[in-house]
Amino acid sequence: YQGKDCSIDIDECADKVNYPCLNNGTCFNNIGSYHCECSVKFEGERCEKKIDPCQTNPCQNQATCIDLDNEINAYECSCKPGFTGKLCETKIDFCEKVTCYFGGECANLEGDQVGYVCKCKVGFSGKHCEINMRN
Repeated sequence: YQGKDCSIDIDECADKVNYPCLNNGTCFNNIGSYHCECSVKFEGERCEKKIDPCQTNPCQNQATCIDLDNEINAYECSCKPGFTGKLCETKIDFCEKVTCYFGGECANLEGDQVGYVCKCKVGFSGKHCEINMRN
């Protein structure tokens, strides 16, 4: 308040030099105070805290979290090779669509390797065990 008898409300929002709301927040003057309405991605009394959806590490399997600007609580996970899903929670089964011929068995590669290998029966070779070595 200001004035000789402190009866005039100060409009804190009118101060363009020391505008109370940060990060493009909108100031609303109240009697004896003010409040801020924050823009997307910010919160706090003065909109001083950035909302970071990646702070909780939602992505799995060592994926990278990417904060999507201009959307509330929006993020994407950039999966490491061999993983898929919104959170990179699913290991890709490369053998699902692979045929290993002549009784060969498909095995997904482990560790940092991505892909599959056909384990051929004796007498067969090739990426899919398609070569009969007995002929």
